[in-house]
Amino acid sequence: MYKKIILPTLILFITTCVSAQSNFSSLKGLKITKISKSTVKSFTEMMGQEIENNQTTSTTTEINILEGNEKEMKAEDRTKKMKFTMEIMGEKVEYDSENDNNSGEMAKMGDAIDKPTTYTINTQGLVTNVKYDPVYEKEIKENGGGGLDAIVKGTPAPFMLVLPQGATIGTTWKATYKMDMGKSKNTYTIKSIENGIATVEILYETETSKTTETNGMDMKMNLTGKVTGTILVDVKTNLIKSSKTFSMQKGELEIMGNTAPMEITTTEEEIYSW
Repeated sequence: MYKKIILPTLILFITTCVSAQSNFSSLKGLKITKISKSTVKSFTEMMGQEIENNQTTSTTTEINILEGNEKEMKAEDRTKKMKFTMEIMGEKVEYDSENDNNSGEMAKMGDAIDKPTTYTINTQGLVTNVKYDPVYEKEIKENGGGGLDAIVKGTPAPFMLVLPQGATIGTTWKATYKMDMGKSKNTYTIKSIENGIATVEILYETETSKTTETNGMDMKMNLTGKVTGTILVDVKTNLIKSSKTFSMQKGELEIMGNTAPMEITTTEEEIYSW
């Protein structure tokens, strides 16, 4: 009687439990394609005028695992394609990396296309060192630490989420990451494990403070918010298969000595294939 109960339970536990972490050397030479789609909506009110900004971005990124061993691996990212649309105060601007008719400020976005970003990742899945192409690094600085897909030292690698050893359905863990422009308190919970894929529910509590430059003017944003969503992770490799997230940030915008309330919402979906 007990054997009939215990054996199926044991089999279920084994098949829904995260096994030992794989050696990074097995990932050497792997090529990953990431397709991202995001929608960003921001709202602020400055000197009695309401300003709404809507952006949509689609990017295709190639990730190559250059080196791998028991302690770390080295990867390279290149943004291969990008489409960008922005609508603000009744005006619409667009950029398409596959279109030769881009002009003005939009044409400058092409400077960051197909530029390499190389970085190392430790066994915890965190970025320990980053080297940007000089052109892309300039764009990141102008955006106050952000860019097309800025990779930040001390934060999780963009294509990997290392699951805790022995984790199973219901396992929850937390981590805090500090960056130059703020910090993020992350909570992860495994909701299911099926066919070697873990569905991880996320909650990030974020604080952001950054300064950007637009038309020669400095703009400082101080924001707090939350990110919610799910990440699908291959339990053998810790590689991300896909993710869907939604974030809401609220705070203040400072520009030319004036302070105004600001709200930003972001919806993002990423799909990885290799």
